[in-house]
Amino acid sequence: MAYGCRSIFLSIVDAIALTVSGKKLSTIVQKYDWVLKRVKGSHHIFDKEGLETTLSIPIHSNKDPKIGTLKAILKQANLTEDDLF
Repeated sequence: MAYGCRSIFLSIVDAIALTVSGKKLSTIVQKYDWVLKRVKGSHHIFDKEGLETTLSIPIHSNKDPKIGTLKAILKQANLTEDDLF
């Protein structure tokens, strides 16, 4: 039972450490050569030369994307959590 409490605590710490808005995230990926190609609704779509992958970043009223969404975007962009700061 104590292990479960620890994992919940660590996931809360991870979530606090990874608070970044969609606008800030789009600025960060542009520093790593991702280029804004289009905007569809509230999502900014980025491309990077040499990759076939597109990156979709939700920009919702300057709110932070959920932790799972943020981690998935970082994985697609080949970035780490350290690249956010």
